[in-house]
Amino acid sequence: WLRETDRRWRDGDLGSVDPQAWRSLDARLKAVLAPLRDALSATRDQARARRLALIEEATALAAKALERDAPAQVKVIQAQWQSQAKGLLLPQRDERALWEQFRAACDAVFQAREAKRQQEDVLKHEARSALENICVQLEQLALATDNNEQDLRRGLRDLQQQWTRGARTSDSALRRLESRFKNAKMAMEAALSARARARETEVWRTLAAKERLCEELDRRLCSGEGTADAAAAHAQWAALTALPAAWEKAMVGRRDAALRALADEAVAAAHVMRIERGVESRGEILLELELRLGLECPLELQAQRRALQLKQLRERFQGPATSGANSAGEQLLAWCAQPGVADARDRQRCERVFLAMEQAR
Repeated sequence: WLRETDRRWRDGDLGSVDPQAWRSLDARLKAVLAPLRDALSATRDQARARRLALIEEATALAAKALERDAPAQVKVIQAQWQSQAKGLLLPQRDERALWEQFRAACDAVFQAREAKRQQEDVLKHEARSALENICVQLEQLALATDNNEQDLRRGLRDLQQQWTRGARTSDSALRRLESRFKNAKMAMEAALSARARARETEVWRTLAAKERLCEELDRRLCSGEGTADAAAAHAQWAALTALPAAWEKAMVGRRDAALRALADEAVAAAHVMRIERGVESRGEILLELELRLGLECPLELQAQRRALQLKQLRERFQGPATSGANSAGEQLLAWCAQPGVADARDRQRCERVFLAMEQAR
């Protein structure tokens, strides 16, 4: 209205008056409009102050840009700005300058959130790539059949630790890798278990082979077939895999005792007597192994088996300190390390025991 009044006063068709009258009328108009101009200026100052307050509020939000409700707060401030702009429009130059400041402050909030989102995306991608690499390494490790078992176990342990450190995230994409890691880990553990089973199987088969070599020496001695070729016996022995140290020592002791007896008649008699005295104890060990492994025993030995069961029950009631039971492996080693010659029946029983030990897990 003031602009229109000024335009009509100066450029309108109000007619012309002499200069002195113009000055008088112009002064009167200015005096009349002065309070209105002052009121408008004050109102604009207040509107400008409110705009500046909104700019400060939006600028302050930049420090809290990552909070969940920051976008909602920006929208509230923007709505207030629009409401104020509709209520009173400032001079175009002022309005434009203030709007640019306000828009920059609001944009700073969203730019900070976008930068954070991009940073999180980069970190998630790096974490996902690292975990995928762990899965690849673990899958390759499971296929590394030529590697030393200790190296494989160390590698599995290291990769498990790396996974634990890297998987501490709620990213659903990373969680989906868990099944791949678990499958790779299961494959690795299965490979290690297969190695352990193969190693155990090899132990039992080697023990059986060395026991048969020793028994052949004892058989030659008991049958009076004469001396044995010690060099050939040692060569056959060396062709077999070495047993665990304590077991190897026990079996070497039986072998060497038989070789000495075959080479010396004076020693031979004592060795044969030792074999004869050990028949009963070897039979008891074999019966205990069958009972322990859940194997059937010959019908003619059922009474002895029941007696053995009763004996073991009594020992169990007496307490673990008096039972002194060894493991099945230790019992089998004791049977193998003791000199003797098994008949056909006991040889079959012994082979069933070895097979059961191979299959036991």
